[in-house]
Amino acid sequence: MRLIICGDFNINFMVDTNHKRLLNSLLATFGLYGTVDFPTRIFNNNLMTIDNIFINTANQNSISVYPWINGLSDHDAQIIVLHDIAIRTYEKKLYFCRRYNSNH
Repeated sequence: MRLIICGDFNINFMVDTNHKRLLNSLLATFGLYGTVDFPTRIFNNNLMTIDNIFINTANQNSISVYPWINGLSDHDAQIIVLHDIAIRTYEKKLYFCRRYNSNH
């Protein structure tokens, strides 16, 4: 089962702090690891990675994370692409059936 947690954690993941180590340690106990390694907020020429996506996969090659600068906020959005996800699809088939009886 794939688990994804994302949000504004208000911890700058670009700087090694005790808060960052504690959060990473807590999430690692559940097999969750951060995926965002680029700035998500630029304010007064300060680069910060305070928005993150945590996922419980050991294969980092199965995902890609990109910034999406939309200009709607001082935070940039993140897009995660899951390359190895399998979605069950149900094929829809259309059948025509014509019934005959003694009246027709």
